Amino acid sequence: MPDPRFLKPWHGIPREEIDWHPTVDHDRCIGCATCVTGCNRLVYRYDFENEKSIVYDPLNCLVGCTTCHNTCPVDAISFPPFDVVLDLEKRVDEHHAVEDDLFTRRDILEYKDAKPAPKEQAKIVDKEIRGDVTILRCDLGNVQNIRAGRYIELEIPGKNWLGRSYSVANVPFSDGYVEFHIKKVPGGRFSEYAYNDLKREESLIAKGPYGKFVCDSQNRLYFVALGVGLAPLIGMIREVLLKDQDRDIKLFWGVSRSKDFYYLDEINELAQTYKNFKPILVAKEYDVAFKLPKHGQFFKKRALEAFLEEIFDTDRDYYIAGPFGALNTFKKVLMKNGVDESKIHTEI
Repeated sequence: MPDPRFLKPWHGIPREEIDWHPTVDHDRCIGCATCVTGCNRLVYRYDFENEKSIVYDPLNCLVGCTTCHNTCPVDAISFPPFDVVLDLEKRVDEHHAVEDDLFTRRDILEYKDAKPAPKEQAKIVDKEIRGDVTILRCDLGNVQNIRAGRYIELEIPGKNWLGRSYSVANVPFSDGYVEFHIKKVPGGRFSEYAYNDLKREESLIAKGPYGKFVCDSQNRLYFVALGVGLAPLIGMIREVLLKDQDRDIKLFWGVSRSKDFYYLDEINELAQTYKNFKPILVAKEYDVAFKLPKHGQFFKKRALEAFLEEIFDTDRDYYIAGPFGALNTFKKVLMKNGVDESKIHTEI
């Protein structure tokens, strides 16, 4: 029987719903018992007759732990793909359970010798709702060191929530404010609060800027935006064009549905103003009410499918932003097509 001590939910997710436990290949197992004696959660028992390790209580296994696999001298122990754990960590309820646990046990878990992080008041000077994206424009006081592509950690005063990080989506030193694009995540505390409750003139707490995802290239450029990954890239594009209005720039923006092109007016304006800025818009689903862009190209396809049909110039610098898993996929496409890895830049 599984030990009740080890059956509590993992970050809010019932342990019985999580397929994570070792499997022993008895043809390989030499019966050394390293796994049996090394596991303090009593996942294993030992078969003294046949001198083999037996997975006896798989639900006792700590989610994500692979110690027995790592220490097996003959590689006889395997686990499910680690994507099982990574997929769980993407769940909103898992994020919230971790957050709640952290604040509940703050008196125990807090590092008491931490140096105070520099903070600024971020006053909301404008708020727009476009589809499921909240666009916030905030006054952060001194904006000289804040560049497009870097990110700011935003906190809501009075909430026992961790800060959320959002990319700078404009050119603060030119505009005088910092713009953020916040996609509403169903059930997401911060994004739903920003969408439904935040008002103009309210203030957030801002930390940063952080990150090194900025565009300093002097070459021709190709930006790949997936969903709201447009945010840091549109800021970079504006920053480059302010300094060099003739720069050769392509923007590939892929979304699920045509109505997800929440920044289409601004894209059209840039394409109309700068002759060498060429947008490529891709949506898997086409809404009949969607107006085709006045400039550039539009394809009704999956983003990856359309991207695979592109011709890539090896002398361009490429910048990619979007979901983490997609970043690596699109990067591999570029490298397979002869683009040197040093010319590919991603958020992470």
